Parts: sequence; structure tokens; C-alpha cells
Amino acid sequence: MKKNKILLLALSLVLGTASLMAQNYLVITPGAPNPECDFVYQDIGYHITDSVNRTVEIVYLQGPYIMTGLPRRELALKQNSDITHDVDFNGRDVTIPQEVEHDGVKYTVTAVGEMGFTYPSYQNMNVLTLPPTIKKIGDEAFISAGVARKVVLTGQENIEFGRAILSWSFVEELELSDGIETLHGGDFGFNRYTKRVKLGAGLRSFEGNCFSALVSLKTIDLSPANPYIWVHEGVLFDHDKTRLAIAPNYLKGSFEIPEGTMEIGSYAFDGNAFSDITFPSTLKKICSGAFYRSGCVKAELPEGLEEIESMAFGDEDCLKELTIPSTIRSIGDSAFYGCSKVKAIYCRRAEPLNIGDNNFEYFDLKNCVLYVPKGCVEAYRNTPVWNKFKHIKEEGNHGGVSDIAAPAVQSVKYVNLAGMESDKPFAGLNIVVTTLADGSRRTAKQRF
Repeated sequence: MKKNKILLLALSLVLGTASLMAQNYLVITPGAPNPECDFVYQDIGYHITDSVNRTVEIVYLQGPYIMTGLPRRELALKQNSDITHDVDFNGRDVTIPQEVEHDGVKYTVTAVGEMGFTYPSYQNMNVLTLPPTIKKIGDEAFISAGVARKVVLTGQENIEFGRAILSWSFVEELELSDGIETLHGGDFGFNRYTKRVKLGAGLRSFEGNCFSALVSLKTIDLSPANPYIWVHEGVLFDHDKTRLAIAPNYLKGSFEIPEGTMEIGSYAFDGNAFSDITFPSTLKKICSGAFYRSGCVKAELPEGLEEIESMAFGDEDCLKELTIPSTIRSIGDSAFYGCSKVKAIYCRRAEPLNIGDNNFEYFDLKNCVLYVPKGCVEAYRNTPVWNKFKHIKEEGNHGGVSDIAAPAVQSVKYVNLAGMESDKPFAGLNIVVTTLADGSRRTAKQRF
């Protein structure tokens, strides 16, 4: 009887999940013809996007061998028996024309649709060249695709990228057109095969690290005609040389961030293997996720640094030592989340900052030592989050350290001006009551 109940429960969970997916996701059946494919021209499927202005987008011919998580769409339930299911190009180079013809009408090719090039519809191209009329490449355009060894984008206009266009594809080289001005994190998605990316002359900026999930990347080439991006020892900076944009993940060893750098961009070092990084005295801001999953072992952040954003060192399981300067003004939520191997933190700020509960999540708080300025131990003991450290030590003026072990914290309560008590801080001024394991209590005023 018990076994039957378990089987019924498992079946209900499966059916419930299937029902939820049917409500929220488009599930493509492998081998089914694409109902949005209106016609085929030179072995490529097209969907008419604007019959008045006569524009089309490239679409797949038959359902790919994946189950997507794309938002559900209403699809016309039509079948076209004239549409081929898949095409093997047998290693040929393929150039998509600017115009295609159907029933005597010419259409301009302006986009690649969602999953437009994907397996098994198109296979085994050598070089796929897209026309300069392309203005948009849809989500997961080359997902799960053995479509081409190399993809070349042409033209002088900016192209709108969907998310994860190279995810799980077999594209080895990607050449971007001169018209592309901005790249975003997540544009290319995860891909084990892409080894080389060429950036065009018009690229001006990066919004996040678009290359971090290209795990086999070996080379990023920048057009010599590009006046907007500066490359220093393989690391990409914005044109004014004040913002470090991307440290490609294939770089390793030591790197000295040049003086004049004021900001490290979002996810700039994501997955990067630099183990020894020297920070410049000009640094003011470390953006969200900047060193996420990086290989940095020691982060001696310089005096003058003012802001560390959320997840800046998140899941950085190589980091062993961290220095936080006295000039720091804000530390974002979970800035050091998951740094489980940190053994020492040198916090040079005399007055403890208010920081989020998750900042030291998964730290070895029993063995990691927090060093603070002389005379500031009690302040850190009585400040939420910082008081989680079992050992707080005073850092001497000349490198000497007096060992002051912080008693274990049993509980922390917050009392507002009206006398109300809570486990979480109230907005405004609080009296923080810390009860230690020995039964003693400490109180401190703190504003939240």
C-alpha cells in the first residue's frame, strides 16, 4: 500500500509539472515542421514579418532536439508539405542574400528568429555569412546547433542581440560586424566550442561580461580601426581607460590593473584565472559580480575605494585573504557570499558599516579571523553581521596584533524607540542587544 501511494504521488508530480509547462512554455516536438515557416529559398526557411514593407526573418525548418524555456506563443496550426525538414550543407560556405524571392515578390532579410539556425534544420556549413540588412538576432539563434564552424556578421548598423544566441552550439569562430556598438552579458550564452571572437571597429562598450560562458575561448581580436576600446595585456577597457570591462577567462597568472582605472565593471573577471591581482590606487568602485567565480587568491583593496556592489566576490572559492580599506562607504548585499576559503579579513574602517546578512554566508566563521583598527574591537562585536566572526583581532599600528577572541553570540535583538523588540532591525535608530554564550549582554545604538 505504501509503495502504491508513493507511485501515485510521483505520477501526480509529473502530471502537475507537465501541466505547468503547458501553461507557461512552448514545447517543440522533435521532427515537427515549423508552422511559422512560410517558404524556403535556397535551402533556408523564412517567415514573413511584414507583408507591406516586405521583410522576412530566418526560421528553423523542423523542431530542434531540445525543449525550450521560451515564453509561450500562439502558433498558427498550419502545415506546409513543400517545406524540407532538414538540410545538410556538407561543409560548404553559405552566404545569406540581402533579398529573397517568393511567389514573384522580393523580401528583405532583416532578422534571425528565435532558434532560427538550429539542429537538425541546418547542418555542416563551413562559414555562414549573414547580410548587412540583419538588424536582429533572436534568442538562442544557434542553440544546440552544428550549423556552422564560423559565423560572420556584416553591415554598418547596430544589431539587436537576443539572449544566449550561441548556447550549446558548435560555432568555433564568431566575427562581429563594425556596426555593433554594445555587447551585453548573456548575449552569447554557454558554449564549449567557440575559440575565437573578432570585435568590430564600431564597438563602444560592454554591459556585463558577454564572454564569460564561452569556456573554450582562446582569442579575442579587436579591429585595429576601433577607437573606442583599449586593450592592455589582453584585458579590455573602455576608451577612456578608466573602466576595466572584461578580463577574458583564458588569461591567468599575475595582472596589475593600471593606474587611472577607477571602476571594475560587472562580471569583468567572471571565471577568470588570474591568481595574483594588484589593484590601483585610483580605484573607486567594484561593480556587481566583478570577481564572481574568479581565481583571485588575495584581494588587497586600496585606500580610496568607496563602493563594492552586490556579489562582487560571490562564489570566489580561491580567495584566502581580503583587505577592506578605511575609505569604503558601501558594501552591497552578498558581496562576499560563498568565499568559503577566506582565512583573514583586514577591515581598516573604524566605524563598522551596516551590511546584509548574506555577506559572509558560507564563510568558515570559526577559523576566519577579522582584523580591525586599534580600539574598534567592541564596535565590531556589537554590530550585526560582523559579530558573527568568532575571532576579532586588533591590528596594531606597526603590524602587531593583539588577540582578542570574541565570545560566541547566542542571540541578537533589536529595540526601536517605541520599545518594540524584533529579531530584525527596525527602520531608523535601534538599540542592538547582543546576548553572548556566557549569558552576558552588550548593547549598542545603530541606525538602519
